[in-house]
Amino acid sequence: MVENLTVRFFPDSVDWIFQDKNGRCLSSGKGQLEEMFVDQPLDKVSFKVSAILAGEQVLLTSITVPSKPTRQIIQVVPYLAEEQLASDVEDCFFAIGKRTGDELSIAVVDRAWFEGILDSLKAVNLSPLVMAVETDLLSLPDQSAIYIDDERAHLLLSARKGLSTEIDQLSQLVTLTSPELTETVSVVRFADDHPKVELVLDEIATLDTLNLVHESQPGSCLEYMASRINSSSLDMLQGPYAVRKKQNGPGSWIKTVVWATLGVLLFQFCLMLAEGIYINNQAEALATESEKLYRSVYPRDKNISNMRRRWNGHLGQVSPSAKTGFMGLLSQAAAPIRANGLEIQNINYNESRGDLVFQLEAQRSEQLMLYVERLSDQGMDAEIGTISQDDGRVRGSIRIRSGGGRK
Repeated sequence: MVENLTVRFFPDSVDWIFQDKNGRCLSSGKGQLEEMFVDQPLDKVSFKVSAILAGEQVLLTSITVPSKPTRQIIQVVPYLAEEQLASDVEDCFFAIGKRTGDELSIAVVDRAWFEGILDSLKAVNLSPLVMAVETDLLSLPDQSAIYIDDERAHLLLSARKGLSTEIDQLSQLVTLTSPELTETVSVVRFADDHPKVELVLDEIATLDTLNLVHESQPGSCLEYMASRINSSSLDMLQGPYAVRKKQNGPGSWIKTVVWATLGVLLFQFCLMLAEGIYINNQAEALATESEKLYRSVYPRDKNISNMRRRWNGHLGQVSPSAKTGFMGLLSQAAAPIRANGLEIQNINYNESRGDLVFQLEAQRSEQLMLYVERLSDQGMDAEIGTISQDDGRVRGSIRIRSGGGRK
């Protein structure tokens, strides 16, 4: 199953390679972009697409920049590299790579050719996640190298500079750049070597200043570059050409969990905020209703800054915590009513005598007696006034005062 497609762009053609998830080559070819799916027909693009630009079309170099953050010098990069260019800076696109101290690696490409590549990819419904440069994918950190790529070759002078050329011109290029090469040069060859390679390498070996170390790799140079696409230090898809890249690495699920958690917390916060607003509105409505009720009962009372204290005052309650007065007696006497299976029919309070009278209804008279005993156990003075029976129910009046009770 196709998992990866890597397309390399030349001035007038492309070559490509389809690979499975293990990097094994499924098919490859060379021609025009529209011809890719002839040998590898696909219903839809459901694989990772990567692009590589031919080294001859891109200047990969480094420039010395001021000691300021990179984001502050991006605008002046074209003019710092202007002396190395053969065309006007306005006709070029500059991609920013890694920075080491005051040295900044950059890639420069003709803007019209670059935008033409992006348009051609869009025309065939392909959206590459990364677009690298040949010489950047092949560079070695501490050693110069030559990569044989069929009829072409790539000469890597250093980790930040490389050149691509035809195989016939390799010997001349090595001679011209020999002062910039390391003493030992790695020569990497692939299975699709051109017949001229041996002759060209023999000619380079005659240079006394270089020591060639040969290395063989399976497959093709394109297949090798495709395997290193994720190690590219410079992605051409940046600035106005940047794409939103999907993360399929091991950390992507962690980010998903984090975002999901944040979403749940945000929802919970909004829910609590809405609940708080609702409760506040209810409290304001109840306060309005309470004030309205108070004014209807005591229309002459103008000072209602502390409504609870005013209610207590009118009802004979000295303080909210007092056990005497109407509220004190009511709070103590009402609690055991339900526990004893009683129903309140009427409540009377005599402020001058300080007693509270409950008219209660029960199924049996014993329930009234148990209720009185329970109030006495709580230190209250309670007694049964009258008891009557009607339709199988017992009605009675209970007179309650503070103090007294069982000793």
